[in-house]
Amino acid sequence: MDRTTLIDDIATIAQIPSPTFAEHERLEWIARRLAQSPGSTRRDDVGNLIWWWGEGRPSVLLTAHVDTVFPASTPIAILREGGRMVGPGVGDNAAAIAVAIHVVENMLGDGDRASGAVAFTVCEEGLGNLRGARHACASMQPPVVIALEGHGLESVVADALGSIRARIAIDGPGGHAWKDRDRPSAIHALAGIAAQLLQHGDEQAPVNIGLIQGGLAVNAIAGSAELVVEKRSADASELATFVDTLQTLSCDRHLQLTVEVLGDRAGGVLPRDSMLLTTVMA
Repeated sequence: MDRTTLIDDIATIAQIPSPTFAEHERLEWIARRLAQSPGSTRRDDVGNLIWWWGEGRPSVLLTAHVDTVFPASTPIAILREGGRMVGPGVGDNAAAIAVAIHVVENMLGDGDRASGAVAFTVCEEGLGNLRGARHACASMQPPVVIALEGHGLESVVADALGSIRARIAIDGPGGHAWKDRDRPSAIHALAGIAAQLLQHGDEQAPVNIGLIQGGLAVNAIAGSAELVVEKRSADASELATFVDTLQTLSCDRHLQLTVEVLGDRAGGVLPRDSMLLTTVMA
């Protein structure tokens, strides 16, 4: 493997803005990069770029998400500090994309291989809810899947944390903090619900309220407020119980409560004697 070219590719990929739901430019670069490589490429129904070789269902599917957590307007400068590359998105996930390209190119250059594919997937981060990876697995149905993460290239993760993400919104009449002081506040009600939700988290299955907003002014009764909450766990029953909790939330009858599940990521544990894990560890 050409180390210099690999590093250059990582830097180039990282400098192409690719926020979730807007990954087109980075995918176009990858497609051009693979134009002369072995195998074939295509875009699937949700926008993933699929690079495949061989006939029939892939015997193994490698995935590397192309989206980042950074808005398109984020200044991106990739610096080299000693033996490190520093900049937004270098590890998550430009390094994984470049490594997948270089390793598979080298592998295919060595001769015929069993059928396989790499899915450069969209909508992994945030509320993308693994859209690209889910579609790639459902459409190709590979028996084995390996997901590459740039910050984890030197480790093997065999346990998947599942998550439930939801938006909780409260709307009401609002008003003046003194004149209308008998009216319920959307923010006060939401604060009570937030405290209630946090009671459903623990060290192994934490609850995090990552976003909260609402209100107009310090002297106004809030007419609207909302939060986005997430619970993570490797135990599916924990997540199912949290969904049930979300559906039983309530507030003052003069307020309107809306609960919307934004994401449902399945969790799971790979058996320690699985062929995939033993092969990877070897």
